[in-house]
Parts: sequence; C-alpha cells; structure tokens
Amino acid sequence: MEQITKNQGNLPLKRPAKYNSFSFIKALMLCFFINGVIYIVNRAFDLLNMYTSFVSSIAYLIIVIAIIYKSDKQELRRIFAWRKISFPEFAAVLIMFCGAIILYFKLCQIIPLFLPVPDGFWSSWYDNPSNYFLLIISVCFFPGFTEELFFRGLVLRRFYSTYSPFKALIFSSVIFGLMHINPWQMITTTFMGILLGWIYIRYKSIWLCMFLHALNNFISISVVFPSIEKYNSGFYTYTVMQPLWFDFIGLVLFLFGLTFVLLLKKETVPRRKTAEGVLCPQVVGK
Repeated sequence: MEQITKNQGNLPLKRPAKYNSFSFIKALMLCFFINGVIYIVNRAFDLLNMYTSFVSSIAYLIIVIAIIYKSDKQELRRIFAWRKISFPEFAAVLIMFCGAIILYFKLCQIIPLFLPVPDGFWSSWYDNPSNYFLLIISVCFFPGFTEELFFRGLVLRRFYSTYSPFKALIFSSVIFGLMHINPWQMITTTFMGILLGWIYIRYKSIWLCMFLHALNNFISISVVFPSIEKYNSGFYTYTVMQPLWFDFIGLVLFLFGLTFVLLLKKETVPRRKTAEGVLCPQVVGK
C-alpha cells in the first residue's frame, strides 16, 4: 500500500511515483523555462509594436495551464476543488494577512537602505496601463490567479508529495522569490510565499490564496499608507518609511489574526474508501 500523508483536502494524500522526481532543481529549471518563453513572446510583440502588460500576463497563464494539463489532465480539477471555509476562519485569515501586508511593506522599505535601487529601475521594470481598471486586471487579477495556480497549485502540491511539509513550504517559497528575478523583490516575495503557502496547506483552498494574493497587489497600487521622510547620508537624501506606530498596528493585526487562525477548529473533510482500500478525501462537488 502506498504511503499516505496526514494531509486532508485537495493536497495529494498519496505519493504518486511520477511526482517523486519533482525536485527543487527541476522546479527551478521549469521557472527559468517559463521566464524564457515569456521573454521571447514579449520581444516578439515588442518588435511588432504590440507589446502591453497583458501580453506577459496572458502568456504566463497559458503556459502554466498547459504545463499542468500536460503533466496530469486531472490536476486542474484537483487544484480548483472548492473547499468551504467558515466566516470566522476567513475573517481571522483576512485580519492576519492585512497585518502581514503592513509588515511586508515595511520590509520593502528597509531592504533598499542596504541595497540601493538604481534610478528609474522600477519605471523600466514594469509597463502598467494608464487605465486604472486595466491596471487592476494586469497587476492584481492575473498575478493573483496565475502565480498561485503555479506556485501553490503545482509546485507546492508536488513538493508536498516529494518532501516533508516544512521543506515543501520553504522550497516552493524560495522559488517564488527567485521567480521575481530582481533582488529587491526576492526576499519580500519569499516571505509572502511562506505565508500564502502555509495558508494553502492549512485550508487547502487555492481560491483563498488567489484572493489574498490579489488583495496584496491591489493594496500596493491603491492604498497610501502613512509615511514619514527619514533623512540619511550616503546613497539616499531621504527615504520614505512607515512610522513605527503603523508597524505596531500591523504586528498586532498579524498576531491577533494568527491567534484565532490557530484556535479555530478546522472543518473535518469527509473521507471515502477507494477500491484499493485507501482512504482519500471526498472532493467537494464530485
């Protein structure tokens, strides 16, 4: 009988033989392959003077879906399996995540103090549409959907069958950070990947992770947090930083939400018996 993990929900309970070879190196190579294909597509559209931010977003989504479908035709159905989350659980996760966003932006402000960002780097790195609605679609919807589908839906689930849960979480988060290429995002996105991965492992809901990811991106382009100007010597004349009282609010929200996330009893997923006698989760909607 194949080994079964203690996990429930739409994460794999058994260790399929074809998943055991999905290592950290292979996942990293797959990320480089995706980035390479997207770069070629972008360059092709750029030469035709047809490039927009939607080109990368759509190409990324198509490639990820194609990779998942080719590896296992039933994988998408398992990834998108709906799992009901109670309102108290959702509220606790949301409070925790909002606090994490505040701390996340603080970290984003601290890193450039030690690793200066070249002038004009961000304006040349991203090509965002002027229309605010299109900006939300390209910066919030597509990354939230596609990146969660790939990094939590594919990479983390496969790692969960290959490594221990802790290693699966760390390895998938590191790859999530490396996928962003530039060093100013690698550290912050790795930490965000750990949080989103932990939420996915706990609630087995890719939809929840997609919503939270999109929420983080939406806040980053829409909400102006309180800030102060801190004057520094060296590379910077001044740096915009969040005040300490706002950091404290973020920490309180995070710890408050995390406490209730840990205290709330998770819903037990009904299990059924297969023909081989192996207990498996009852997939919602099947």
